Amino acid sequence: MEPIITKGKHILGGNLKKSAEYKVKHYDFRRPDKFSKEQILTESIMHETFARLATASLSAMTRSKIQMHVSSVDQFIYNEFIHTIPSPATMAILLMTPLKDSAVLEIDPNLTFTLMQSLMGGKAHNKTEKRNLTDIEGVRFEYLLACVLPDLGKAWQSVIDLHPHLGQYETNPQFAMIVPPVEMVIIVVFNVKVGEYRG
Repeated sequence: MEPIITKGKHILGGNLKKSAEYKVKHYDFRRPDKFSKEQILTESIMHETFARLATASLSAMTRSKIQMHVSSVDQFIYNEFIHTIPSPATMAILLMTPLKDSAVLEIDPNLTFTLMQSLMGGKAHNKTEKRNLTDIEGVRFEYLLACVLPDLGKAWQSVIDLHPHLGQYETNPQFAMIVPPVEMVIIVVFNVKVGEYRG
């Protein structure tokens, strides 16, 4: 029978050759990987499809030239994501029926006001506004989401028959705690261009 100490050396790498070169992978235990590369790639492909469909929907709705594409797909701790969002924010908590979990859609407030301006027949502008949506703008925001959320469902069709819809919209990121703060989540970042404005 092999001594326990020898087994321990084998487990801890005591049997590695000193002359050989080994690749060391850094692993942060505070930020464990929850999603595989394949899952992140699938998310990227699905959301590129969503961006393409939403571009067509938003362009037709606002009668403006809109371009939208995925900038990055990565995994983060949810609390880190929430702390990057300015306040007041334009956030929608989406119910992802039939999934039990929710999603958060956060739109740059300046982009929201630019889209509102286009939606109401005005010219897209790059004006910085730090305020909450008015009641009328809130209704318009819900209408805007109602037009693009079916596109998100279509983009997910290859994976699941998804029917996303608006649960509520929030202006304070701290009220959008849909998962525990230390939970790993996938963050998809889109670049959007409305006229000359980018967000």
